[in-house]
Amino acid sequence: MTPIIEEYSALLRIDNVQLNKIYVKEPKPMTFKKKLMKLTGVTDTWAEKQIRKKNEVSFILWFSL
Repeated sequence: MTPIIEEYSALLRIDNVQLNKIYVKEPKPMTFKKKLMKLTGVTDTWAEKQIRKKNEVSFILWFSL
């Protein structure tokens, strides 16, 4: 089961969730980048360019994948 947008935003405590972005709450710095690199096989520099931050939340745009 996948949470709906309202549940997703409540779980991550994000007020203005945009549908074209992937959000991840990082427990440790750089965890999201390492997971992204491992799952997609991209380089470190590509991942750094694509990852955006808003407050405490990291995200990557869908069209970047």
